[in-house]
Amino acid sequence: MPWFKRSKENISPDTQKKELPDGLWEKCPSCGEIIHKKQLETNLWTCIKCNYHFRIGSKEYIDIILDKGSLKSLIKR
Repeated sequence: MPWFKRSKENISPDTQKKELPDGLWEKCPSCGEIIHKKQLETNLWTCIKCNYHFRIGSKEYIDIILDKGSLKSLIKR
């Protein structure tokens, strides 16, 4: 038997892939670096490798510019 053929008895059934929740990682469109979402938030939504600025929503932008808790809505619902 050649050395490069695997037999079924050497393969362990414990090598199953674990499920990870979606949305934990982001891929930089500029350099292809894979970055953890929390690391992006602490780096103000810029890539740690190439300084690419990710698109963010208005809520994230307001959180960056203003102090936490200083924004008060004037619209009553």
